[in-house]
Amino acid sequence: MEHLIDKLAVKDHDPRISRRHLSYFYAAAKVENFTKAAKLCGVAQPSLSRGISLLEEAMDAKLFDRVGRSVKLTSKGREIFPIVELLLNQFDDISRGLTNGLHNPFTELKISAVTSLTSNFLPRLLNRFEHENPGIQVTIYDGLDTDVYNEVEVGDTDIGVVTEIKRPETFRINELLQDQLALIVAEEHAFADRASIELRELEHVRMTSFAKATETHAEIASAFHSVGLDYHPAATTRYRSTLMGLVLHRGLATLLPRIVAEEHQDSRLRIIPLVNPVMRRTYYTVMRKSGNFKPGVLQLEAFLRRSAMNAVIKMDDPGPE
Repeated sequence: MEHLIDKLAVKDHDPRISRRHLSYFYAAAKVENFTKAAKLCGVAQPSLSRGISLLEEAMDAKLFDRVGRSVKLTSKGREIFPIVELLLNQFDDISRGLTNGLHNPFTELKISAVTSLTSNFLPRLLNRFEHENPGIQVTIYDGLDTDVYNEVEVGDTDIGVVTEIKRPETFRINELLQDQLALIVAEEHAFADRASIELRELEHVRMTSFAKATETHAEIASAFHSVGLDYHPAATTRYRSTLMGLVLHRGLATLLPRIVAEEHQDSRLRIIPLVNPVMRRTYYTVMRKSGNFKPGVLQLEAFLRRSAMNAVIKMDDPGPE
């Protein structure tokens, strides 16, 4: 929450600015009329006007333009509106959490995510989240992007994790992390000692891959085609265990997104990043834009985004030489 407050750029964290002033701004932005906004906030119109003026003074910026009887957000107002909206949601989230915690010691949250993150990556993060927040229990479900969006929309899940942006007018979508391809080989492979590798070097390497119908196969084929190469793996499978068996025991190589590759904690495998990767898979968190969130939902989303970024930094860190 402190990071979001910093984004508002309030001068010296003016102590006169409170949740009340943000509520005034938010209401006026929504109804585009100070008198109507004052009624929504339960205050007199002059009080709301003074509160917004104080906020403008603290930010050293004009937030509204008057257009007849209406008001419209300035460019600065439009810039801070989503930040104010998220801050107010977080204030409400914390308030509900404190109130509900008196009656219900546990909050159950649900996450639906694409399969590539649900076998190891997300469970590791969520185990840590539950340890740090003993009053919250999180359950993970997996599915395709379309399934995840549907579950978020109808309220069957609290947070979704997807790989495509769809209907941003309906959902609140934030980037979670970016992934890229890495080569996986056995320790005896000719490339096992390489620190990195160019995609073009794999033109004549015997490869294995997930089946053609899978998203991963399509992404890898697209990466090869983008540099003028064809992609014809020697063997394909739908099962990850079979894929790793072909790498370990048949001397084949495979390409996988880094996060998926890092899940295979086998000392006999080598994970080699691609130089200038041509495929980047971006993951996003997706939530409903409107409606009340359960206690802990916004806290969980912020934790996921922060932890995912740290995990990617660790993967890219070569460590001490």
